[in-house]
Amino acid sequence: MRAFKNITFNCTCNNRCDYCGKPNYKIDTQVVCKYVDKIFDKFGKKEMAYRITPYGEITIYPELLEYLEEKAEEGYVIEVVSNGMTALDSIKDNSMLRWIFSLDGHTVRMNHNRHFSQKTIDNILEAVFKFKAEIQCVYTDQTIEEINEFIKILKENNYSELLSIFSARMKGAKSEYMIDYRNLEPAIFLPPEKYFERWEKNYLYGICDKDCDFNKNGYEYHIADSKLFMLKCSCNNKIGDYIMDYGDEHLGKFECGPCFSHFAFNNSRKILNE
Repeated sequence: MRAFKNITFNCTCNNRCDYCGKPNYKIDTQVVCKYVDKIFDKFGKKEMAYRITPYGEITIYPELLEYLEEKAEEGYVIEVVSNGMTALDSIKDNSMLRWIFSLDGHTVRMNHNRHFSQKTIDNILEAVFKFKAEIQCVYTDQTIEEINEFIKILKENNYSELLSIFSARMKGAKSEYMIDYRNLEPAIFLPPEKYFERWEKNYLYGICDKDCDFNKNGYEYHIADSKLFMLKCSCNNKIGDYIMDYGDEHLGKFECGPCFSHFAFNNSRKILNE
């Protein structure tokens, strides 16, 4: 099994969703590439997978896409999170990157927090199938009928990656929403049953089972203000206490809060088991 590192950085976005607003951070793409190189050099490529999670939208930075594509061609296993809005125009047809697109369903109503038009939704779905992308689906007020219809559409298009459904609220807080997995349309691309059981436990009791795959995989790395930091988990409500300068990975007692994250059963994903 591959180990896993999440790399985040602040940048600008081409959308204004209700989850994070419209990030508008100026970045030096050369500095971002320099620090990503530093992380790649430290951990290598043979037994590692990397996720690039921008706080903003990466496809509006062609120089970053070109850099990451070159690294993928060198043999690094890299997945990239995007809202998918311009994926069909921004991502090259033979991309070697693994893509994760954010989409809360197949209709405008299901994506009301993202303010997507139906045309945008259809384009993102086309990109999902074209690039065999995973889907990040934030669950808020979608009905079980709507989610099941979405699952059926994916099945009809022979989708086989991952539909990662997760709660809208994290940051060390009790989940505000829960989906009853027992009523979901069965599909090979849904997370394992234990994932939903953990979600249910958190929703009902605000308890974390402290067995999160994300924590097992070490630290995540964050680039901001032309500096490189590392932290144990960005879903913790005491995040400020765990941000530290880049260096050796060591930390004493870490308080895993009662959060719920799609990273919880990260190690069950295909990318880590290839």
